[in-house]
Amino acid sequence: RNCEKLLSKLISFQTESPPLLVVHTQHGIGSRLLALASGLAFAKRFSMALLVIWEPDVHLNAPLDALFDVSDIVFSSKFKTRWPAVKKSANWDTAWATFAQFESTISGDTDSNQVNLLKTDVKAGDKQRHIYWKSNQLMNRENGVEMADIASELQALIPVESVKTLIDSRLERLNDGKNGESNTKVQLGVHLRSKTSFEEELKLDYNQVFGSNALTSLNDARSSVNVERYVSIIMEDVSKLDSVFLSSDSFDRAVQICQRIPDTTPCVIFSDFNCELPETSRSLTCIQSAIADLYALSRTSSILGSPNSSFSTAAALLHHDFDFKS
Repeated sequence: RNCEKLLSKLISFQTESPPLLVVHTQHGIGSRLLALASGLAFAKRFSMALLVIWEPDVHLNAPLDALFDVSDIVFSSKFKTRWPAVKKSANWDTAWATFAQFESTISGDTDSNQVNLLKTDVKAGDKQRHIYWKSNQLMNRENGVEMADIASELQALIPVESVKTLIDSRLERLNDGKNGESNTKVQLGVHLRSKTSFEEELKLDYNQVFGSNALTSLNDARSSVNVERYVSIIMEDVSKLDSVFLSSDSFDRAVQICQRIPDTTPCVIFSDFNCELPETSRSLTCIQSAIADLYALSRTSSILGSPNSSFSTAAALLHHDFDFKS
C-alpha cells in the first residue's frame, strides 16, 4: 500500500523525477512529531517526495497508523540499517550514494561536528539529490522552513478515531471544570516532564542513546521540574486562573501540585497508573493517552511546559495562539 502511495505521489509532481526526503523519526511521541512536522514542511517547501520511517521501539511502541491518519503519508515501520552504519551504506548499496545523510539526534554515536542543517539546494542531476534525515527534534530555521510552517503541518495531522475519542473526553472534562468566568480568566495547561533516566527505567542504555553529556543535561532539566517550583509559579497568578489541567509523567507529583492549589481553582489530572510502569509506559494504549493529553494542553489558554521537553514544544506548536516570534 505504501509503495502505491509513494508511486502516486511521485507521479503527481510536475518534475520528471522529484528528489526524495526520508525522515527517520526517533525517540518519544513529542520528539517524533517535531521531526515529522519538520519533514512535512521541508518536503513541501522544496517540492520533495516524503518517506517517513517510524519504527515502534522501546521509546514508543506504537505504529504511526495507530495514532494518526496516514492516508496522505508514505511511511515504513521498519528500517534495518542502524546509524552509524548507514553513513557507509553506499559501500553495499550504490543507491545510497545519491543521498545526503544527516543525523540530528543527540546520541553516543553522533559526531560532535554534526549540526541540524540539511541540504536545501537540491537540484535534478546532483549526485546527492535525495536526503536521509534521522532526527528527534525540530528542524533549524536555516533550512528554509519557518516555525509557523512546521506548526501548520503539525496542526494538520488528524488523530485516529480511538485517539479522537480520548481527546473529546478530556476536552469535555476540561470544559466541565471551568468556573464560568472564561471570558476573564485563564485555563492553564501544565506539562510536567520530571522523571530522570534513573526513575524512568526503560530497557535501554541511556548513555549509548543520548551520550553522557546530553544525558546529564537531560536529567538536570527534568530534576528542575519539581513540585515546589511549579506550585510557586502557579500560585503567582492563581487569582487569574479559571482552572488548571496537569499532564505529567508522575501522577504523585501532579497530585501534590493539585493539593497545593486552592479549592476555588479546579485542578484536573488525566492519568493511568499503568502508564507509569516501565513495561507499559510506552505501549500503544499509553501513547494514545499521551497524545490526548497533548491536544488537551494545546486547547488551554496558556501552557506552562517543562524545559528541554519536545512534548511541551509540540503542545505549544499545536496551540492556536502560539507566538512564533518568541
